Formats: sequence, structure tokens, C-alpha cells
Amino acid sequence: MRHTPVLDRCGISLVHGISDNVANVIDACLGAVERTIPWGEGPDGRRRRPCRGQPLLLAGMPLGMYHCEDCGEMVMAGEAHVPPDDDYELVMGRPWPAGYRDEGEPA
Repeated sequence: MRHTPVLDRCGISLVHGISDNVANVIDACLGAVERTIPWGEGPDGRRRRPCRGQPLLLAGMPLGMYHCEDCGEMVMAGEAHVPPDDDYELVMGRPWPAGYRDEGEPA
């Protein structure tokens, strides 16, 4: 059975023909990478949720830097998302696009 919460949250669907097992492994790997990134906290102290941009999925494409389509940070195609600036909300003048974790919500 296919279980892809990270891919679903990012709005990413895999092409037909990819087995559920392969989809689950890809999703688990992306989740593990996201957990290593220090996403930081918002001004009210709540932890940020992971950005929906996934530059790691561009592995195999021509490498280059671009602005994450979600948060606007500069990222490298084929590499993990870089941590956002600590003062993202102040600099950008808006809340973190992916939202914030509720108190007691697991990482």
C-alpha cells in the first residue's frame, strides 16, 4: 500500500508504473532529509514546518541555483533545501509559507 505523506504534502505525484514500495522509499528518504534541516522558529517561538519545495527531487537535472517556489530561498537543484534565515518573517514581511507546528506536534 502506498504511503507518501511527504510527497502528498508537497503536491508531488509519481508517474504511473512506479511501485508502491519504491514510492514509499522515496517518501521516507525525503522525510529523513527534511528532519535534518534546521527549519528554525517563527517570531512567536513555534517551530516552522518543512518547506514544500523539494530541490532534492531535481537530482539528475542540470544543476544550478534557483529560488524555491515556496519560500524564495536560494537552493541548488539536486541538493537538500538550505535552512531558512532566522529572521525570514521580518525580512520577507510575511509568515513562513509552510506554516508552524502546533505545541506538542511531532517533528
